[in-house]
Amino acid sequence: DKIFERVDDSGGFRFELEHDILAAFATSVQRLTWSVSVKANYLLSLYSPELDVIEFTDIPQRFIASADDALRQAFYIQLEQDVIQATAETSGNDNINFTVSIKIHDLCDYYATQSDYSKAIEIFTQVACHADDFLQLVKWAIAAKDVTVALQFLAQARETDTYHKFTKECLALEAEVARLHGDPEAAIALQWQAYAHSLVLDDYIQLHVQIAKTYQHSDTDSNNELVAAKKAWQDKTLLFWDDILATLPTERAGPHRLITAEPFVELCLYLGLVERAIELAKHYPIDRDVLYQVAAISGKYAPEQTFDLYRRLILIWLKTAKSADYKKIINLLLELQGLLPDLPVLPPPDNVERAFDFFINEIAYEFAQKRQLQTMIKRHFVV
Repeated sequence: DKIFERVDDSGGFRFELEHDILAAFATSVQRLTWSVSVKANYLLSLYSPELDVIEFTDIPQRFIASADDALRQAFYIQLEQDVIQATAETSGNDNINFTVSIKIHDLCDYYATQSDYSKAIEIFTQVACHADDFLQLVKWAIAAKDVTVALQFLAQARETDTYHKFTKECLALEAEVARLHGDPEAAIALQWQAYAHSLVLDDYIQLHVQIAKTYQHSDTDSNNELVAAKKAWQDKTLLFWDDILATLPTERAGPHRLITAEPFVELCLYLGLVERAIELAKHYPIDRDVLYQVAAISGKYAPEQTFDLYRRLILIWLKTAKSADYKKIINLLLELQGLLPDLPVLPPPDNVERAFDFFINEIAYEFAQKRQLQTMIKRHFVV
C-alpha cells in the first residue's frame, strides 16, 4: 500500500505492478497454515482493509484455492451471517453501504453457483437499483423457471434503463421468458428484435437457436418446417438490411446509423451468401478483420476480386500500422503472393504477377518513411 503511494503512474506501470503484487499476496495467503476459521475471518476482514490505496476485489476467487473446499464452506457461512446481520440492521432504509453491497454480490454469486436462485434473488433484491442489477435478477429467475418473477424484474430493468443502454439485453431475456412460458413464436420474434436493435451476429445466431428449438424434431415434416422458418426470417432480415442501406446514414435512426457495413457482411458470410458479401465489401467501408474474411474466401467464389480485396486490406493496415503490425502486413503480402497462380489473368498488358510486383514497389515508394517495414519487405520480395 505504501509502495503504490510512490509509484510514478505516468506510463500506466502501477496497474501491472498492482496485479503482480496482489497475485503474489493471494498465493501467500493460500499457503498460510492457519486454521480454517481464522483464515475465513481474515478473508472477511479484507472487505474493509485499513489501507489508503488498495481495495481488494473478487476476494473468494482470489484467495480461496480451487481445491480448498473446507475454507470455501467456512468463508461463505461466515459471509452469509455477516450479510444477514448487516441487512437486518439496515432494514427499512436504503443505507446499505458499499462494503455490504460487495459482500451481497459475492454471496449471491455463490448461491447461483449452487443453483440456489431463490436465495440469490431474495438477498440481491435488497441492493438492486440499476438496470444491469435487474437483468441479473431476470437471469436468475429464468434459471429458477419463475416466469412471474422474471417479468417483474424485466419491467424494473426497462424502467431504470434511462438511456436505453440495455434494450437488446431486455429483448433477448424477454425472448427466453417467452420460451419458458411456452410461447416459442413470441420468443423467436423477440430474439429477432434483439438482433435488429444490436446488429450483432451472435444475436442472429441465437435467433437460429430459438428456431431450431421450436421446429427441429426427428420427423421429415418438422425438418421442412425448420428450413422454411429459417428461410422466412432470413428473407425478413435481408429486407431489413436493404432498407437500412437504401437510407442515407444521416437519416437512419438510433443503432442503425452505421458508418460501415461489416455487420451485414458478417451476416452474409454466416448465411453462405458469399457473393453478396464480396459485393458489399467492394462498395462499402468495412472493418479490416471482416475485410480479411471476405478476401480470404473470395479466391473460391470470386477470384477476379481477390487481388483488389487484398490490396485494399493491406493498404488499410499500412496507413494505420505501427512497428508491431509490420509482421502482419508481410504475412498478408506473402499470403497474396501464394494465391497469385490461382487468380485469373488481368486484362493485357498486365497480369497478376506484374500487378503484385507493381504493388510491392508502390509500397516501397509511398511508405519509405517506415524504414523497419522497408527492411522486412526487401528481405522477402524483390523491390
